[in-house]
Amino acid sequence: MKIVDGPIVRKQFKTAFVRPDRFRFETSQWAPLRKLVFVVWTNGMVVKSYSTAEGWKSHDSLHLPLAAATGVSGGTAAIVPELLIPADVSGFPLTNMMTNVERLADADVGTARCYCLRGRLADFTATIWIDQQTHLLLRMERLMQDDGDEATEVTTYEPEIDIQIGDADLEPDTASK
Repeated sequence: MKIVDGPIVRKQFKTAFVRPDRFRFETSQWAPLRKLVFVVWTNGMVVKSYSTAEGWKSHDSLHLPLAAATGVSGGTAAIVPELLIPADVSGFPLTNMMTNVERLADADVGTARCYCLRGRLADFTATIWIDQQTHLLLRMERLMQDDGDEATEVTTYEPEIDIQIGDADLEPDTASK
C-alpha cells in the first residue's frame, strides 16, 4: 500500500481525434466553489480554445492553446496530442526519453500486461506503462523535485482506438461547463 502524504487533486480529460485534422482535447478539475474547464479544438485550419476564465478564443495553431492547457491538465495536453499529431504540436514527446531509459519489470495496469519504462522527460522523472498488446500508453507517473521537496503526479489513460466518434464529440462548444 502506498501512503499519500499531501493533497490529492483529481483531473479529468478527454481527447477525440479523427485523421487527418479533427481534434478536441478537454480537461477539467474542481477548484473551490467551481469547476475549471479548458478545451482545445481544431477542424482543419480553424483552431479555438475555451477556458472558464477567458471564454472562447481563436488561434493560428495548436501550440499556444495546448501549452496553456498543459499545466491545467497535469502535462496530458502536451503528452497525448504529441503522440497523435506530432507535426502540429510541440511539447514533451515521450520519444525524448530515448536516453537514460531503464526498463523496469513488466507490470499490470488493470487487465493489461505492460512494459514499464523510467527515464528523464523535461525536468522530471517519468515512469510509463505501455500495453504489450496494443502498444498504447496506459499510465504515467511524473516525479517532480524542487529544493528537497517531492511530488508525484499519476495519470491513468483509458485509450480506445477505432471507435465511432460522433460529430458532437468533436464540436468545440460541447464543453462540460
